Amino acid sequence: MNITFARLRPLLWILAAAVLAVLYWNARAIDLDAHEKMDRALRAVRENDSSLKQNLLRSRYYLDRTYDPLNGSVDGIQSALSQIAHLLEANRLHTGPEFQDSFQKYSESFLRQKSAIDRFKSANSILRNSLQYLSLSAVRLDQASGYGSAGISGALLRDVLIYNVNDDAELARSIERRRGASVAPLIAGGGAVGREARIFDRHIENILTRKKEVDQLVSEVVLGGDAGLAEEMIAAYGADHVAQSYRAGIYNLLLFAFAGAVLLYVVLVILKLQISSWSLESANKQLAVLNRAFERFVPIEFLKHLDIRSVADIRLGEHRRTRMTVLFSDIRSFTTLSETMTPEESFSFINSYLSSMGPVIRRHGGFIDKYIGDAIMALFDGDVDHAVSAGVLMLSRLKEYNEEHRTGTRQSVRIGIGIHTGDMMLGTIGETHRMEGTVISDAVNLASRLENLTKEYGVPLLISEDTFRALKAPENFQIRFVDRVAVKGKVNLVRIYEVYDADEPRLRLLKAKTAPHLEAAFAALENGDRKGALTAIKAALSDLPDDPVLVRHREVMGGDSEKEAVAQ
Repeated sequence: MNITFARLRPLLWILAAAVLAVLYWNARAIDLDAHEKMDRALRAVRENDSSLKQNLLRSRYYLDRTYDPLNGSVDGIQSALSQIAHLLEANRLHTGPEFQDSFQKYSESFLRQKSAIDRFKSANSILRNSLQYLSLSAVRLDQASGYGSAGISGALLRDVLIYNVNDDAELARSIERRRGASVAPLIAGGGAVGREARIFDRHIENILTRKKEVDQLVSEVVLGGDAGLAEEMIAAYGADHVAQSYRAGIYNLLLFAFAGAVLLYVVLVILKLQISSWSLESANKQLAVLNRAFERFVPIEFLKHLDIRSVADIRLGEHRRTRMTVLFSDIRSFTTLSETMTPEESFSFINSYLSSMGPVIRRHGGFIDKYIGDAIMALFDGDVDHAVSAGVLMLSRLKEYNEEHRTGTRQSVRIGIGIHTGDMMLGTIGETHRMEGTVISDAVNLASRLENLTKEYGVPLLISEDTFRALKAPENFQIRFVDRVAVKGKVNLVRIYEVYDADEPRLRLLKAKTAPHLEAAFAALENGDRKGALTAIKAALSDLPDDPVLVRHREVMGGDSEKEAVAQ
């Protein structure tokens, strides 16, 4: 019996799935996506139909200087009608004949309104132009006639402007009489007066004729007999939607009942499987905890560079050669600082400091390879700019950290940062029972050396020439050349640069002024011009007399031996 049921189980699941599909299809008699689109389109028709008439009146009386609002209403209705037509054509909604008939009527009504609006804009533009230039034409007529016609043109101008706002038939007849009695003789007289009078009369004629046409078109659109068609269309769709919702509701009840029975069976099966898998899940959780704990000691990014996906895959001697940027940072005078703390306070201080710096490094795509006491060694793969940005923001974050932990006894924390870019070997070292990930390269030594040099030069952040030249956008940083230094393992002197974006604005400005002098000084030294080099340094000191870098160079270049100065 059990064997027979096991064989039939796939067929029963297929049958249950088929029943669920049929019920679901009928329960979704209403295409929700299509219904939402239809609902938005109908609301757009209602809103734009209402705003169309308001914008038409505003355009008629010049409250809107352009036809953009009116065109927006027309385009809104046209777009909504196109959306409705597309939905009906796709047959995604089962609408009745009443809705389709009301939609057809409204579409035809809208086409008539659109045609009237186009004629309105054409006539209204002529009316606007004539109204705009009528006053100017009156002034030109007065000037041409030596202001002999000022009374005529002024009275006509006033009456025409009043007539444009108030549809007064008697006033229109009065304007016509004045045109014939006053303006016509001026036109007949010819000359400059006649020419200006003809232009003045043409504007009056345009206003009288176009006003009637414009008002008639406005009445045709605003007071037309199709005002209720939009609401009729919306009501018809609402009735169709209610009928479809009722039918879908019946199928929904059947769907929920059958799905509930299937779900109950599935729950029983899952419960049986869950009970048998508890021990495995517990083991997996324990393994996940161990993996997360391991990642705290060996960065997951380090493993990714070795193409290691799991802690279990780590093998002694795994290695890979790559080009990366190394960042070294160290707290200045940490020994002196720690003497004022208890051991508990020292650990608390170091952890709070490292907790402030770590997120900055990760945010810029780097990862911390190791902590060496209070020092940080971080690696950056790819864009060198990210590593330099991380160094700058570490200094900015340090200022915030000092403010947050300011006390009467604790000194402000100061750090030095060295950054270098070069080739290195990443891999695992150790022995069978103890191994760790490490980086082997003189690039690491140079980054550490640069961090030490920050103390000698009195600056917080130094980068090597390799890092400087690898920057994609050096213009995004404020950088100045500092010196050329001898480094163990390097034949040539290494050029080092200070990145001073984290300094105060005034100090950044002054350091920027010293940068050309520093370049000039070392160019002079390369040419054997010690005196010229010293002159350039003194020129820089006139801008920033307390700069430790400049003071150091002045002391070296001011020595007795030129050879000693160059060597230094």
